[in-house]
Amino acid sequence: MNIEKGKIYVGGFTNDFTEQDLRELFSEFGTIESISIFHKRITFAHIIFTDKQSCAKAIEKYEMKKVKGITLRVGEMKITPEKEKVQDERTFGDIKMSVILVRPMHEDNIGAVGRLCANYGINKLYIVNPLCEIGEESIKVSRHGNGYIENAVICKSLEEVRKDCTLLVGYTARESSGQKNKRILMTMQEAGDMLSTMKGCVGLVFGNESNGLNTEECDACDLLNKIDIRSHYPVLNLSHAVGIALNYMHMRLRDGGDLVPEGCKEIIAKEKGELLEEWKEILHSVMNEQREVGAVESMKKLLGRVMLTEREAAALDGAFKALLHHFHEKEIHSQEINNKKEDVIEQSQN
Repeated sequence: MNIEKGKIYVGGFTNDFTEQDLRELFSEFGTIESISIFHKRITFAHIIFTDKQSCAKAIEKYEMKKVKGITLRVGEMKITPEKEKVQDERTFGDIKMSVILVRPMHEDNIGAVGRLCANYGINKLYIVNPLCEIGEESIKVSRHGNGYIENAVICKSLEEVRKDCTLLVGYTARESSGQKNKRILMTMQEAGDMLSTMKGCVGLVFGNESNGLNTEECDACDLLNKIDIRSHYPVLNLSHAVGIALNYMHMRLRDGGDLVPEGCKEIIAKEKGELLEEWKEILHSVMNEQREVGAVESMKKLLGRVMLTEREAAALDGAFKALLHHFHEKEIHSQEINNKKEDVIEQSQN
């Protein structure tokens, strides 16, 4: 009789956890066939049991339970033999992907990108401040992607796109010079690894054919990505760059997005602006105006370089609100003391 194997996802543990640590925690539920540990944006593991019933026991005991001071996330996964794998209808796993063209100059490139959007099942095409007409030529080149051209969302700035996209990934070949505010470029593999553990709305941002993304546009992106071209001439045509980026993300997120089960994926935080406003209030209570400006700018750049999850944003929001409450209570207490002093002085004078 063939006994069906079982597979679980285990997340939430720290980098110093070893395979032996996981065996000690989970071997009580059944015979473990294999353990695979992954170090991506987060560290997690896949554990395969020789029978499926062991999975249910492990999930029942450890899901969202504290073990050795950490909260584990445990979920069941499906075992699919390689030969039985079929193309996932979700082209980018649990990511809803959009393409954003900034100041495009040529209609034919816009049309070619529209065709690519149809090829990869993109959510939306955004065009920020186009420098050319978007008409018959782009429709003609787009072929069956003409719907993306006709329904493209025209915007005046990347901030408008943020209403729909919670994470903006910019593509540029330029590395900033100097140490101050140095621009950090991720490889496509690094960005793909990060997104494979997430779910949410992501926009891939591309500059125009002449000079790419400028400094302000790069600063508006959460992550900056570089397409690795092994050549003395690393400049790509706009539509070629979009095609390479979409194909890589498609392959990485379609085939690798199943490393983390649906219920255990982190949701990309929607809004960082509220955190920045709370940070300003905190600084206003403890710093002079000159130092406050520098600290606000540093926090703004820090938030712009990280991919916050909803859980991380909620934790920061709670900490910031607790600090604000503390400062408010301290201010009230200080005011009460001053009022009492004034009363004593007034009584002594009378």
